[in-house]
Amino acid sequence: MNYLDKSHIITEFTIDVDVNNHQEFFKYNDLGIPLAFCYSYDLCSLTKDGENTIEETWVNMCNELNANPTLDYDSLSDMMGN
Repeated sequence: MNYLDKSHIITEFTIDVDVNNHQEFFKYNDLGIPLAFCYSYDLCSLTKDGENTIEETWVNMCNELNANPTLDYDSLSDMMGN
Protein backbone atom coordinates (compact mmCIF):
# COMPACT_ATOMS: atom_id res chain seq x y z
CA MET A 1 0.00 0.00 0.00
CA ASN A 2 1.16 3.51 -0.63
CA TYR A 3 1.44 6.25 1.98
CA LEU A 4 -1.70 8.02 0.81
CA ASP A 5 -3.86 4.89 1.18
CA LYS A 6 -2.39 4.23 4.62
CA SER A 7 -2.99 7.85 5.61
CA HIS A 8 -6.63 7.65 4.51
CA ILE A 9 -7.23 4.57 6.66
CA ILE A 10 -5.36 6.03 9.65
CA THR A 11 -7.52 9.15 9.33
CA GLU A 12 -10.68 7.05 9.06
CA PHE A 13 -9.65 5.15 12.20
CA THR A 14 -9.03 8.32 14.19
CA ILE A 15 -12.41 9.73 13.19
CA ASP A 16 -14.46 6.55 13.67
CA VAL A 17 -13.20 5.05 16.93
CA ASP A 18 -13.62 5.97 20.57
CA VAL A 19 -10.35 7.55 21.69
CA ASN A 20 -10.89 6.20 25.21
CA ASN A 21 -10.65 2.63 23.91
CA HIS A 22 -7.28 3.30 22.26
CA GLN A 23 -5.62 5.86 24.54
CA GLU A 24 -2.10 4.43 24.29
CA PHE A 25 -2.27 4.34 20.49
CA PHE A 26 -3.35 7.98 20.32
CA LYS A 27 -0.80 9.07 22.91
CA TYR A 28 2.13 7.32 21.22
CA ASN A 29 1.19 8.40 17.67
CA ASP A 30 0.62 12.05 18.48
CA LEU A 31 2.72 13.09 15.46
CA GLY A 32 1.76 10.37 12.97
CA ILE A 33 -2.00 10.83 13.32
CA PRO A 34 -2.10 14.54 12.44
CA LEU A 35 0.50 13.99 9.73
CA ALA A 36 -1.67 11.26 8.18
CA PHE A 37 -4.68 13.58 8.36
CA CYS A 38 -2.82 16.45 6.68
CA TYR A 39 -1.40 14.19 3.99
CA SER A 40 -4.83 12.62 3.36
CA TYR A 41 -6.31 16.03 2.65
CA ASP A 42 -3.34 17.19 0.54
CA LEU A 43 -2.31 19.78 3.12
CA CYS A 44 1.33 18.71 3.15
CA SER A 45 3.88 16.61 1.35
CA LEU A 46 5.96 13.90 2.96
CA THR A 47 9.68 13.93 3.54
CA LYS A 48 11.53 10.67 4.14
CA ASP A 49 11.03 11.22 7.89
CA GLY A 50 7.32 11.80 7.25
CA GLU A 51 7.08 8.56 5.30
CA ASN A 52 8.75 6.74 8.20
CA THR A 53 6.31 8.33 10.65
CA ILE A 54 3.28 7.28 8.56
CA GLU A 55 4.70 3.76 8.28
CA GLU A 56 5.27 3.51 12.04
CA THR A 57 1.74 4.80 12.73
CA TRP A 58 0.37 2.31 10.19
CA VAL A 59 2.11 -0.64 11.86
CA ASN A 60 0.99 0.54 15.29
CA MET A 61 -2.62 0.87 14.12
CA CYS A 62 -2.54 -2.58 12.52
CA ASN A 63 -1.17 -4.04 15.74
CA GLU A 64 -3.88 -2.22 17.69
CA LEU A 65 -6.53 -3.83 15.46
CA ASN A 66 -4.84 -7.24 15.12
CA ALA A 67 -4.49 -6.67 11.37
CA ASN A 68 -1.60 -7.65 9.14
CA PRO A 69 0.36 -4.48 8.23
CA THR A 70 1.73 -6.08 5.06
CA LEU A 71 -1.68 -6.66 3.46
CA ASP A 72 -3.50 -4.19 1.20
CA TYR A 73 -6.77 -2.80 2.54
CA ASP A 74 -9.37 -0.68 0.79
CA SER A 75 -10.78 0.85 3.96
CA LEU A 76 -10.91 0.59 7.72
CA SER A 77 -13.94 -1.64 7.38
CA ASP A 78 -11.97 -3.95 5.07
CA MET A 79 -9.11 -4.02 7.58
CA MET A 80 -11.44 -4.93 10.42
CA GLY A 81 -13.14 -7.65 8.37
CA ASN A 82 -16.52 -5.93 8.23
